[in-house]
Amino acid sequence: MEKKFVDVPWGVQKRLQFIEFHLLFKREINSRTLVMRFGISRQQASGDIKLYKDMYPENLLPYNATNKSYRPSKAFTPHFISESLTPSFNEAFEELSDSKSIETIPTLNRSQTKGFLSKIMLAIESESDIQAIYKSSSHPFGTKRTLKPCGIAYVGNRPHLRAYCYDHNQYRDFVLSRFSFRPEIITSISSKVELPEDTAWQEVISVVLEANPNLCEDGQYLIVEEYNLEKVSPINIRKSLLHYFFAHNNMPINEEDFTLAKKQPWSFPVLAKNWEECKTYLFHNC
Repeated sequence: MEKKFVDVPWGVQKRLQFIEFHLLFKREINSRTLVMRFGISRQQASGDIKLYKDMYPENLLPYNATNKSYRPSKAFTPHFISESLTPSFNEAFEELSDSKSIETIPTLNRSQTKGFLSKIMLAIESESDIQAIYKSSSHPFGTKRTLKPCGIAYVGNRPHLRAYCYDHNQYRDFVLSRFSFRPEIITSISSKVELPEDTAWQEVISVVLEANPNLCEDGQYLIVEEYNLEKVSPINIRKSLLHYFFAHNNMPINEEDFTLAKKQPWSFPVLAKNWEECKTYLFHNC
């Protein structure tokens, strides 16, 4: 009789979720990883992997003796974790929603085609191209796009796919929730056409953070302490993600915002000290 997830002890459930997470994002799992993460014996770790394999044998390729690990199959489909990339921190607090002393503001999680992320991770791993239907404000019912996936970026509740778009001949970001249906993996066009380097994704910029100097001295002290700026700054981030980082952390994303920050400093209490360098990589300047 097939063992159900609910019949598995809580500790083993967490390790099965971890196994599946690694298979989806790291593209492999081995007993050593479980031993290092959970402090269990190698025998127990091997037993957890065997349990997962027994429950969902179609998700795993045969054991790779060279790499001493299991890898996900092309048919890999998550069963224990969500592909929506909802932050676990928020989920933990939502479990306390019946508490009288703790309250949370609901997050509008975006729907996502089941199995989509698995296909994307497979395409990235195999350096394959995909064809998919993508919806946008200009094409709300979707148009076919031919893409070479490069990476996944999580920005708040908007997971993005970084990919080269053959239809526009440039690297772009695509919101995962706006894809319809599972993508089709196709023969790579880039094997015939040499693609440019995605320098915005590959290169990192160091953002030097500071309290808005237009605040009063006490206000600046407050912001430095509140955001722990002396310890967290500078922050290294991919150039292609800089705009999202600024917007997500209530920092100016254009010259109008930067001007407002001088007139109304509490509107943007944290600024990039190297604004002139950073603004080059914001969307309106790209």
